[in-house]
Amino acid sequence: MKKSKPITIVMMMQPICTQRFLLAMFACLLLALPASAQDPLLTNGGLLQITEGTDMVVQGTVQNNGVINNEGNFLFDGDWLNAGTYNGINGTIILNGDGDQLVDNNDQDIATLIVDGPGIKTLDNNTIIDSLLHLRMGILVIPGDKQLVLSNSAEVQGGFDDAYVDGVMYHQGTGFKFFPIGKDGLFTPVWFEEVFGINPTIGLEVFEPNPGNPQPGFNLLGIS
Repeated sequence: MKKSKPITIVMMMQPICTQRFLLAMFACLLLALPASAQDPLLTNGGLLQITEGTDMVVQGTVQNNGVINNEGNFLFDGDWLNAGTYNGINGTIILNGDGDQLVDNNDQDIATLIVDGPGIKTLDNNTIIDSLLHLRMGILVIPGDKQLVLSNSAEVQGGFDDAYVDGVMYHQGTGFKFFPIGKDGLFTPVWFEEVFGINPTIGLEVFEPNPGNPQPGFNLLGIS
């Protein structure tokens, strides 16, 4: 039998600062570049429209300097470098690379994010998930100075020994909340049957090894 390790889960409740963007429609300009160690496979400098029911698959890194409107499925196995505007609408981003991937969405919302590939997927920006976070395979890492926030209406699916959130995961709103969190190969999911309050936002993170004297967030009133 595998011996369990002592871990600590710290809860935080704090205001979340986000930005939302208005989109303008421009003429389409799409430039595909040869893949190399330095260059992305796909660069968008104008407007890229992914319509509902469409799967756009990129084998490599995507760099956006324009506008992407996504109502379908956007799959890529390289990095996602967004210096422009991403409008997720009802669209899905799928990280399906076989190795590590870096995601920088320029502090903009994602409707649905699916992590479906082994390795470390680093979310190197502040992101709100509006509809769904689905962890099928891969570790979603949130650096200490970044925030992953699930909106009140967002759903969470998946979560396994090889698919969890490593870092602080926030969830807004009341009702049932599920946190598929872990650290260093330890999957330690947490869920609350009923969260109540006025516009609450709960954040959880796993610490391993046990820090000894963890402190909850200053706005936490209690757990029962």
